[in-house]
Amino acid sequence: MVAHVSDTLVVVMVSAGCTKNYEESYRNFTMKFGERVSNVVKMATRLNKAMGQEVTSADLWLTHAGAGEPFDATSMDDLDGPDGADKQQAGIVLCTTGLGLQRSEKVTKDDVVDFRNTPLLKPRVALESVAEGMERDG
Repeated sequence: MVAHVSDTLVVVMVSAGCTKNYEESYRNFTMKFGERVSNVVKMATRLNKAMGQEVTSADLWLTHAGAGEPFDATSMDDLDGPDGADKQQAGIVLCTTGLGLQRSEKVTKDDVVDFRNTPLLKPRVALESVAEGMERDG
């Protein structure tokens, strides 16, 4: 990795016109900065390991309900509120009017990586029944 980083930096220097001789520039660069580049690579490797393996990571994702889906009170909220439970039981989603939010957490158990999703906020939806009774131009 150190050789790759050094090579890339010397190629940039040659491309920018800072030097004309790649071999000599590479030799000088590695003599002057080789130890520093090595330290940066070691720190980046430790950081990458900590972020990917040793630290529990979680992401937040926006959620929505698709048009035509049956209404499910466990995973979405009706735009009209909790009243009208009969309508909610048989309702079909017209559109999402407010996005939801879920947390996705990386869980490692016995070297098996899995993701646990936890809803934080349900998406708010309008049901097809809101269009009933609206005037329509033919």
